[in-house]
Amino acid sequence: MYAAIASHRSVMTSIYGQEKIGPQTETVPWAHCSPESRERVLKEAIREAIDVLEESRKAFKSKRLEVLRKKLTNVLIDTDQ
Repeated sequence: MYAAIASHRSVMTSIYGQEKIGPQTETVPWAHCSPESRERVLKEAIREAIDVLEESRKAFKSKRLEVLRKKLTNVLIDTDQ
């Protein structure tokens, strides 16, 4: 997973032509947390993304954003069961 993140960062850097995008760290902030803590952090990030998509729904009439919002909502529903 970390290799994929590094690869993505490299692609984004080449696209935007910047030396770096965001903080350059080797590990994710919750690398030493318990699985329950990581799950809580990830669920909260998904909830926040859903909220942003919901708020911007009227401004951006995008079918792709609607599908993404619904997928994220379903992920949360599935993990809570």
